[in-house]
Amino acid sequence: MLAALPTATILRPGPITGTEDRYMNYMVQQLSLMPGPLMGAFPLMDGGVAKQQPVCVGDVADAVLECITSVETQGKTYELGGPTVYTIDELADITFAAIRKHRTEQMKVSVPKEAVKFVAETVGLRLPLINTTPGIVGDWAERLSLDCVKDPAALGFEELNIVPSSIEDNLRYMELHAPNGARGGFLQLKY
Repeated sequence: MLAALPTATILRPGPITGTEDRYMNYMVQQLSLMPGPLMGAFPLMDGGVAKQQPVCVGDVADAVLECITSVETQGKTYELGGPTVYTIDELADITFAAIRKHRTEQMKVSVPKEAVKFVAETVGLRLPLINTTPGIVGDWAERLSLDCVKDPAALGFEELNIVPSSIEDNLRYMELHAPNGARGGFLQLKY
């Protein structure tokens, strides 16, 4: 890219989180992937040891704004990662907390990546009138089994004078997946 357009600024964000994201919301959808008695369990592909460094969408937007208003960023590449590196196992715990899963309902199961990929590809089939917008596809299993972490030597938020937010501070939107929705049972009528 820089060979063709030397003044370009390249931003390479980690997995982006925010309302209607395709990262943490997909983590919740994984709870419906496991068949039978394991329904509701979080599938940890190959033990959930892959490392990810998710970033909040607002921080990425701030970086874009900084880059389009500053000539100093031209010709540079920035890797944008949140302040914390997590394993998929740790992200499963964050998902459980965000959707208010009771400790007794928080089940994780280590499964081979190929098994999760097969189930995701089956569930993710695009079928006319039945499943026109599949939520999970096989590529999702592939992405969650890879490390996605900022290179310590790469330029990042620090060089743009931006302090990235913690994803835990920005997961309120996940309450929609909580039992009884975002209200959490508040003012619900009991029959």
